[in-house]
Formats: sequence, C-alpha cells, structure tokens
Amino acid sequence: MEGKGLLLTGGKVYKGGRFEELDLLIQGGVIKKLAKGIPPMPHYEIVDVTGKIICPGFVDIHCHLRTPGQEYKEDIKTGTMAAVRGGFTRVFTMANTEPVIDELEIVESLLERIKKEGHCHVEVIAAVTKGLKGRELVDFEKLAPKVVAFSDDGKGIQQGEIMAQGLKKCKELGKIIISHCEFEGDLPESEKEWRMVERDVNLAKFWDAKIHIAHVSTRESVKIIEKAKEKGIKITAEACPHHFLLTEDEILNSGTNGKVNPPLKGEKDRKKVLEGVKRGIIDCLATDHAPHSEKEKNLPFKYAAMGMVGLETAVPLTLNLVNTGVLKLERVIEAFGEKPYEIFNIPGGKIEEGIEGNLTVLDMEKEFSIDKEVFYSKGRNTPFNGWKGKGDVFLTVVAGEIKYRGAE
Repeated sequence: MEGKGLLLTGGKVYKGGRFEELDLLIQGGVIKKLAKGIPPMPHYEIVDVTGKIICPGFVDIHCHLRTPGQEYKEDIKTGTMAAVRGGFTRVFTMANTEPVIDELEIVESLLERIKKEGHCHVEVIAAVTKGLKGRELVDFEKLAPKVVAFSDDGKGIQQGEIMAQGLKKCKELGKIIISHCEFEGDLPESEKEWRMVERDVNLAKFWDAKIHIAHVSTRESVKIIEKAKEKGIKITAEACPHHFLLTEDEILNSGTNGKVNPPLKGEKDRKKVLEGVKRGIIDCLATDHAPHSEKEKNLPFKYAAMGMVGLETAVPLTLNLVNTGVLKLERVIEAFGEKPYEIFNIPGGKIEEGIEGNLTVLDMEKEFSIDKEVFYSKGRNTPFNGWKGKGDVFLTVVAGEIKYRGAE
C-alpha cells in the first residue's frame, strides 16, 4: 500500500492559463496524480474543494522577516505563519536586518533557523553591498549558491559604478539584483524613483544583465519599464497592493500606518501602476511586508518607521479586485504563482505530476473583513484594517502538508 496522501476533490486546477476540473493527489510531498474521479482510499486525507481555484503555490518575492536581530518586530515562526495564512507557500526575506545579511556565515545561520522554525519555504536575499552602505560589494561568489537574489532594499544604490559591478557579478553567477530605486539628495520626491529606474535600465542594457525593480510606485517608472521591455532589455518588476489601492490621501485616514517607502503617490500614479499590473508590464505582485512595533509607529509622522504589513492582506485585497472586475484572475495567479518562479529560477510555478505539492487554493466567494488584531504577524501596522471584500485563501499547502485551512 502506498503512503498517506492528500486528495483534493472537485477543484478547478489552473494549468497553462486555463482552469480544468480535476482531482489532485499528493503523496510524499509530490503531486502524484491529476485526474477526474481519483478513487478515495482510507489512508488519504480528503478535502472537498468543489468550486475552489487550485493554483501553483503563491510566492511573495519581497518581505521582511526581521531575522536576525529584530525579532521584536517579526521572527521566522510568526512571519511564515502570516505567510501561509495569506496564501504564500514561499517567501523571499530581505537583507536589511541586524546584522545585515552580507556574509556567508549569517546566511547559513539563518537557513538553519528557517529549517527549524519556518512554516513555509523561505528564500534568503543577500545584500549587494557590505552593511548596505553602497560602497563595497559583498562576496557574490560565496553567497550566490545559498541565496535567491541580491538587494540593498531599504536604500537605493547611489553610485552607478557599484550597481554596474553588481550587475556584472550577477550575470556571471546566474543571479539577479532586486533594485530599490530611490535617489537621495535634493531631487523632488516625485523623481527619486523613476530617475534611478532609468539609470538601472541603461546599466542593464549596457551589460546585457537582468534586473528586477522593486515596489514600483510612479507612472514614469511604469512607462520606462514598458519601453525597456519593448527594446528587449532584461527587466522585470513588482508592485505592492498599497501602491495600486491607496494614494497619499490615505495618510489623512491612517496616519503613520500610511507611511511607507516608497511613499504613497497621487491618483495618476496609482492608476498607472494598476494599469501596469493589468497589462503585465509589472510582472509580479509582492507585499513588501514590513512589520514594526507599535512604539516605532506611534511617533510623530516625521519620526515614525516606514512600512506596513502585507502578508495577510495582499491576496484577499487583490482577489477583491478580481471580483469587482478590475483584474483578471489569470493575471493575479500569474503574478503570484508563475512569474516569481520563472524570474528567479526556482522549481515550481505549475501544477503537474512529479512537481512538489505547493498549492494555494482560493475561495472566490468567501467574504473577508481585515482585522489586524487576529494577524499571525507581530506587526499590526496596516492601513487596511476594517476593509471588507470578497475572495480569500481557502488552503495553503506546503510540500504536501496543509499549513493553513480557512473557514468555510
């Protein structure tokens, strides 16, 4: 007799851009069979997912698990519990920790903690420069086999020569830089992002290297990225729900919970970022989950920490846009469940026999009401508290195990 299994019955399986009603059997952590009417066996855990959408496991390519050194904000356990509640089977954690993730020993220690404490897969992103200071590159050769990408997220790399060197290293090693585009200094706030996007596009073109633009927030950035793609430049990009759902006016309602980096912009920017997501100019959706303590947020606006939590809100907020006719479900699945695997060259991103059983199952009929007090995350810093909508996570399956099960 074969081992225990997880059998999902009656669901609509997303395969190659279309939906097919199939049963799905996982055994030994791997998708064993996809077919209509798979016979149930006594040793199977059987879950009826009739009418639900079975997707490749969603990935958040941009979050801050605050480990090591800032565990009062978030840790591996709470962050990955929040991730699976939000439908994510894999997350990428950023390098702006204490100490910065810029040495092999720090990466290896973190990976050991992830094995012991994680509720989902976690990929580590290493810094581009030592201490995130923007002056001296990390040892790319040592770090590359252990990390998914490189980023100085939280700060823009100010010197073009440093970015160029990093792009060359990543090209040689088959890795990618995730660029936080923000020039410092006297530029108008509206130009700080897109001018660095423009610079990085030109560098990627010159070196024929890949680059990924983080948390796009301006209409000019979207236009630059679109033109770069038309020219065949190897650029990809992500956007976060807060940048296509909110404008700077939200600060009047949410105070410091609306303070984020890059800052919320105007209505024209919001609409253009959303258009970029709709049309696939922006490849991926990400959370930029940035938990802070209440003390760090409960300060005058000028001094309050920047960032908001997103792991438990991003998917339902985006599914609500599907239910209201703003986005297509296929585009959302592509942005969370296909493009991250393709861009960062990680196994998965499809539902086939023989693939590891990482699945996000969606209930498009389920109504939600966001309540920060029941978050698994330690962070409560969200401007979306009290928001209501339709469409939520029903199951999160990681390597064949149900890690989150929503209420019917």
